[in-house]
Amino acid sequence: MWAGGVSTLSDVDLIAVLLGTGTQGRSASALAIDLIERLGGLRGLAGAHPFELAAILGIGEAKAARLLAAAEVGRRVVGRPWRRGDAFLGAKQIYEHFAPRFRDERREFFVAAFLDVRHRLIGEEVISCGSLAASLVHPREVFRSAIRHAAAGLVVAHNHPSGDPTPSTEDWAVTERLRLSGETLGIELLDHVVIGDGAWASLREECVSRGDARCVE
Repeated sequence: MWAGGVSTLSDVDLIAVLLGTGTQGRSASALAIDLIERLGGLRGLAGAHPFELAAILGIGEAKAARLLAAAEVGRRVVGRPWRRGDAFLGAKQIYEHFAPRFRDERREFFVAAFLDVRHRLIGEEVISCGSLAASLVHPREVFRSAIRHAAAGLVVAHNHPSGDPTPSTEDWAVTERLRLSGETLGIELLDHVVIGDGAWASLREECVSRGDARCVE
């Protein structure tokens, strides 16, 4: 690395550097090879659950935390963060902000971004983390957080681990429940964005294209 630069390192070398040490009878490089083979490469490693990594012989909690922290740093570097105080500009902005976090995830994450009266970001939270099949979201969890942030509006998003961002029947139903709850509380739902692999779907934009504005205002 010092001689040729970090870009010259192989995937195995990079993982070995992060591991730092091996275990009895196995070098850090041998552990790195095992990890890459088990998890299907760097993308599989980046999407692994902490307990899944920690359970591998020779890894443990400390090494698992180091590996996943490095993967998260990489995701944040390549992302385009939506910073506190920045105005909401549309579905593409939501995709670019959250997609790096969801890349390679095998579970559904449902997140909410909370806005002030001028639609500027004031906070965000992960509302739920579900199984491979579905993520259950109830309006009370979403709006409890919105009220805590004193939000005037919000945007919600979730990922489809399949990579296909086409909204499901459940996605439409959740959006409608959130819209109605927001109307009651005076907190506007601006959009619901489904994030896939390199693509996204805006339920608001789909409503507009259909001439149906029931889902989001």
